[in-house]
Amino acid sequence: MASYQKYKTKSGERWLFKMYVGKDPKTGEAVRITRRGFLKKGEAVAAVEKILKENKMEGYANNKDLTYQGVFKEWWEGQIQTLKPSTIKAKKNKFNKWILPHFAQLKICEINKKYFQDFVNKMAASMPSFKDYVIQARLVFKYALQEEYISTDPTEHIIYPVLDKHIAKDEEPFDGVWTREETTKFLLMAKEKCDLRNYAMFHTLIWTGLRKGELLALQDQDIIKESQELYVRRTLYWEDGEYLYTHS
Repeated sequence: MASYQKYKTKSGERWLFKMYVGKDPKTGEAVRITRRGFLKKGEAVAAVEKILKENKMEGYANNKDLTYQGVFKEWWEGQIQTLKPSTIKAKKNKFNKWILPHFAQLKICEINKKYFQDFVNKMAASMPSFKDYVIQARLVFKYALQEEYISTDPTEHIIYPVLDKHIAKDEEPFDGVWTREETTKFLLMAKEKCDLRNYAMFHTLIWTGLRKGELLALQDQDIIKESQELYVRRTLYWEDGEYLYTHS
């Protein structure tokens, strides 16, 4: 996947691209290309497409030897160009702690549906929020399918285990989403039991859909009382022992 970036020169603005094109068949080392000097983004995109076509024809990358970790690194380079620092940190932690230890050194074309289902089952037994980890792991396979590194996606049609085995057969399991009635009941309880600040926080989160980092980053000038509007300009997140802001 290629990433594009605009930069300034004495002659004006230019575009560059960076991309991973595969592994050198002789050395096994990753090959990355960076080219600069394009007047328009479209010229950079066209150059990338030409490189991809040439490399595919030459058989530059040996797809059969690609590991899950290798594909992950290629996919990740594109991801970090579009995500907020707080999101990058959260995603990276999920992969490093839970996902990569399960898949990293395996050849991606040899990972089958049974193996991935085993991963899903183990995650379900480890944490209630396992589905998000499964979704993240699947993104790498979808990228591999898109880039034609694999011919089929082993993560399709997987089964999500029911967490609570004691749920009655005639009782629907909780899907993680409150109804409007349940939401109203919670807010009434919060209004009764919480101080004004915490009640306002819950009320705002629920009815606006703000993320907690966006809510915590709100300042007086972001609240327009006359029109009852909020301007979401930044996110507050924690990194390396300090709170940081990033603009939305």
